[in-house]
Amino acid sequence: MALLEKAQQHLDENKRAARRDLDQFIDKQIGALEKMRSDLRGEIESACQKQEKQLTAQRENLSMRLASARSSLEFAERMCREANDVDVLSIRNEVLSQLSSLAEKPVDQPCMEGGVRLVVDQEYWSSMSKKISVDVSSQVSVGESEHTVLEKSAILSGKGPEYLRDLLGFLQPVQQSPKSRWVRCFSAKRDGWAARTFHEKCNGKAPNVVLVSVGGRYVFGGYSDVAWTMSDRGWQSSSRSFLFTLCNKNGYRPEKLPLRRTPDEYAIYDHTSFGPVFGGPVFSDLFIDDNAGGNEVSCTDPLMYARPQGATFDGPCDVFAGTCKFTPNEMEVFHEVVD
Repeated sequence: MALLEKAQQHLDENKRAARRDLDQFIDKQIGALEKMRSDLRGEIESACQKQEKQLTAQRENLSMRLASARSSLEFAERMCREANDVDVLSIRNEVLSQLSSLAEKPVDQPCMEGGVRLVVDQEYWSSMSKKISVDVSSQVSVGESEHTVLEKSAILSGKGPEYLRDLLGFLQPVQQSPKSRWVRCFSAKRDGWAARTFHEKCNGKAPNVVLVSVGGRYVFGGYSDVAWTMSDRGWQSSSRSFLFTLCNKNGYRPEKLPLRRTPDEYAIYDHTSFGPVFGGPVFSDLFIDDNAGGNEVSCTDPLMYARPQGATFDGPCDVFAGTCKFTPNEMEVFHEVVD
């Protein structure tokens, strides 16, 4: 009897030991499976994130191409609807002057800042040129007079007439009179890039429009119904100020960018330490630094004003000048004069 009990005890101990070993084995296998599942989940998430980034980039690329295509169509439609012979010849001259660079452009991208691809037929243009008489004296010329008007802007002189028309269209609703003229009060190439000089030249002159050129390629700026002064007044409120972009990244069509809310107490920042500043208070929507032509501090990042087409909502804005921070090559300021 005692022998049987002892054997039963050994059997129970062996069962418990076997169960412990089995439990340990199962736990070990479960741990291995959990690790495999965790690793696999990480690989899947990494692959999904990579695919999501690729899809996002493809979507943004398609959006940019769609915007460029729309810009091309709108520009072509506008030229067909509104252009006269002089306008057509102007575009012809621009295309002919850029033939070598246009030939290197991809076929699915706009070939000029206006966002339109043109096929040049030399025989056709030659015959048309003979039929059209252009008064050279009526063409835009660039002077250094204090009374230079917007139509003779040095920045816009190398661009097509459609850009001037778009800018005048932006300004028309805020003009004080149909007979108003926009007279230049500041030119960085003529007056220098010192912020204090800008304020001296533009002191008390409002409404005004600021034109900025970067690399001779990008053109943008802002309108303010509030004067720039020598008084270091800081933030100034406005209901009518707006930014605009004329020649921008990827050939997007010219766009007017109003304040998101009106009036806005951070519409402009008036201080002699800086050039024209639009928006704030944390980041400036358009900031032109002191001696901007010699540094890369000036920037665009619209928050108080609407963001342009093609700009993301959570990152630096490179639509205006190709990069968020830039070095302008020219800036002009025109103020409204009512005759």
